[in-house]
Amino acid sequence: MIFLMASLFTACNETAIDKQYNEVKAKKEFNRADYENEKQEILALEDSLIGMVVDTKSKKLSQKLLSKSIKFADNYPNDTLSADFLFMAARAANGLGQYHNSIDLMNRIIRDYRLYDYLVEVYFLKAFTYDENLNDKAKAKNAYFELMRKFPNDPLAEQSQLMLDNLYLTDEELIEKYKSEQKD
Repeated sequence: MIFLMASLFTACNETAIDKQYNEVKAKKEFNRADYENEKQEILALEDSLIGMVVDTKSKKLSQKLLSKSIKFADNYPNDTLSADFLFMAARAANGLGQYHNSIDLMNRIIRDYRLYDYLVEVYFLKAFTYDENLNDKAKAKNAYFELMRKFPNDPLAEQSQLMLDNLYLTDEELIEKYKSEQKD
């Protein structure tokens, strides 16, 4: 009985991080040193890319950030950093011109991390990627509407409405619209 109580007490005192890694133990034996190394390497890669001019070196770093971030999320799916790292990966994929990969990563965040603090930003980047990078106005329209439906009071919902208002306008029409708004 004492052994059972001690085991129960120990189990209840497990840290949240230990609990989540026990859940994925079947997938990969958790090694805290590997976890910390992977996490620090991803954060260092992101820091290296900030403000860097787009060149061969930055593209290699972006690709490395992309692959390491996905690997981290695959290895530690219940870690709160996984959503952050997937969002970094989505932005890196965007920067590399891998727009469909970026959309897939954002869809993964939307599906698997519904409580992610930056979920509205994920929805907006998804819509913007369809709009600006893939020139898929129909999917962009749906994505902007989805953001506005899910986050009606967020400032990005207002921004999404502005994007929708201008979605089908040519550059010339946008310039004319801007000029006429400046006169009013």
